[in-house]
Amino acid sequence: MKKPFGKLMIVLLVFLFVLSACSGNSGKEGGASSPSASGGAESSPSPSQEEEQIDPYGKFETPVSFTMSKPDTPDNKLPEGDTLENNWYTRYIEQTLNVKITHDWTAQGDAYNQKFSLSLSSGNLPDVMFVPTEKDLRSLVEANLIEDLSDVYAKYASPLLKGYYESTGDGIAFKTSTFDGKLMALPDLNVKANGVQLLWLRQDWLDNLKLAAPKTVDELAEVLRAFKQHVPDSVGLTGDANLVQYNQLHTWNSLFAAFGAYPKQWVKDGNGKLAYGSVAPEMKTALAKLRELYAEGLIDKEFAIHKQEEENALIAGGKSGAMFGPWWIPWWPLNDTVKNNPKAEWAAYAFPQDSNGVFNTPMPPINNGYIVVRKGYAHPEAVMKVLNVQQRAVVGEDPVYTAAPETQKYKEIGASWTNFPFNLSIAYFNQVEDDALLAKDVLEGNKTTDALKTVATAKAWYDMALAEKNEPKKDTNAWAHWVVVNSSGPAMAEPMNLHYSEFYGTTETMLTKASVLDKLESETFLRIILGTSGTEEFDTFVDKWKKLGGDEITAEVNAAVGN
Repeated sequence: MKKPFGKLMIVLLVFLFVLSACSGNSGKEGGASSPSASGGAESSPSPSQEEEQIDPYGKFETPVSFTMSKPDTPDNKLPEGDTLENNWYTRYIEQTLNVKITHDWTAQGDAYNQKFSLSLSSGNLPDVMFVPTEKDLRSLVEANLIEDLSDVYAKYASPLLKGYYESTGDGIAFKTSTFDGKLMALPDLNVKANGVQLLWLRQDWLDNLKLAAPKTVDELAEVLRAFKQHVPDSVGLTGDANLVQYNQLHTWNSLFAAFGAYPKQWVKDGNGKLAYGSVAPEMKTALAKLRELYAEGLIDKEFAIHKQEEENALIAGGKSGAMFGPWWIPWWPLNDTVKNNPKAEWAAYAFPQDSNGVFNTPMPPINNGYIVVRKGYAHPEAVMKVLNVQQRAVVGEDPVYTAAPETQKYKEIGASWTNFPFNLSIAYFNQVEDDALLAKDVLEGNKTTDALKTVATAKAWYDMALAEKNEPKKDTNAWAHWVVVNSSGPAMAEPMNLHYSEFYGTTETMLTKASVLDKLESETFLRIILGTSGTEEFDTFVDKWKKLGGDEITAEVNAAVGN
C-alpha cells in the first residue's frame, strides 16, 4: 500500500524540516523577492504614510471575535482538557491580539467537504472559513458571499508573511485566489519542493563505469544499458502504473515534460485556448519513446503491476539504479539501499533537459486551501492579524511564544501546528534548496558557522551532514542529510521551468465523467507503453476522450477562465 504523502508530506516535511526555522529566516539569502506590496493582488493600493504605521501584530484595545469552520486534526495530541477550539495555540492568539475565536463547526476529510457544500448552499456561513478547493472558492466569489481582502492584505499583512507569499515571484502565490484583480482569499502555499521530481541514479555505478550524468532521454537510455551490463540482474528504471503524481515515488512527470507533454494539465494551444495536455500530440511522442525503452528492457518489466513497496524493494536490493522521486527520498527508500550495501551511493539530477537544454517540470496547484472572510464581517483585519501571529509563532520568529513553558510542553507531546486557528501551510517557495545550499557552503568552508546561527533548519542539516563526513555510513539518517545537502538540494536549485496547469478546478461535467475518462487514459497509456497496443491507439483514445465528455469539459474549462 502506498504511503499517503501528498498533503501529509507538506505537513511532515515542509513543517518538520522547513518551518522549524528560528529567528532570522525572513531576511535569509535567496529568500523572498518583492515584486509588489500586495504580493500579486494587483488592485491593492500602495500603503500611505499613515497605513505604514499599522502594527501587524498589534493588540486590539477592545475584544474582537469571529466564528469559523476548519478541518479537524486527526489523532490530535493535546493535554487533557484542551480542545481544537481551546488550546495553548488559540489561547496565545487571544492573549496576544485580544481576538476570541469560536468554531461554528469542524469536520474531517470528506465530511468537511460535505458540510462546507451544505453551508454554501444554505448561505449560512461562519465569519471565517477554510475553503478546500479552488472550485469552492470560485463558487463563493460568484455568489458574492465573501470579502475582498486586497486592502486588508496591503495594510495589515506582516512583512514576514508577505515575504513568504512574494517568494514565489510574479504573484504566483495569489494566482488562484485573485479574481478581477481582487484578492478574495488568503491561500496556503505549495512550495517548489512539493512538485519537482528529480532523477536519482546510483552514483557509485556511474563512477565505476566512468559515465557522465545523462542530460537527455537518449543519454539516459545509454546509462540504463550500461547499468544492465554492470549489474546483469538489474531491471532498469523503476515506474508506477500511476504515471504522473506529485511528491510521490517512481512517477515520470518530468520524463514526459522533456517531450513538451504535460498529461493531466491544462495547457494553452496555438490559439490561446486551453487544451488537455494528455491529448496533445506531444503525448504520443513521449509514449512512443517509453514504449521503446520498455521493449528494450530498460524499464522494469513489472512496473505496471507492482505495488510501490515492490519497486522500493528493487531499489533497496540493488536491482535498480535509476528512479524518479522528490528531494526527500534519501530518508526513504534510498536509505535501505545503504543499509544493505554500505558502498552504495545515490545522487539526484534535474533531468531530463528538453531540446533547448531546459529542465521542465510540471507542478501541482500552488494552493491547496484558502481562508476566506464572510461578506459583511466587521473586522477582516483581525483575521489578517491572527495569521500574522500564527505564522510568526510557527516559524520560530516570536521569542515570547518560543520561550513560553506551554510551547515547550506542546513540543514535547508532539501537538500539531494545525491546532492553531488556520490550516494554512506557508513557507518560502525555495526554502529546501536555500537551506541545503547554505549548509553546503558552510560544510565546504565557503561560509563560517556564524551564517547558520539564525537558520535552524540549515544548522541541523549541516550538523548531520558533518557527522556523515566524519564517520561515513555510520548512521543512515546522517547519510540522508548528506545527500540532501550535497545532491538533491543543489539539484533543486538548478535553473528549471516550473510548468503550472492553467486550470486546477473542477467543472460540472468532470463531476460525472472524469472517472471514466481517467480510466480510459490510464489504460490506453499503459497498453501503449507495454506494447500490447500500437502507438496508433493514441489517436483512437483522443477521439474517444472527446466524444465521452472531453469536448464538454474543455468548453467548460475555457468558460471558467474567461476564454
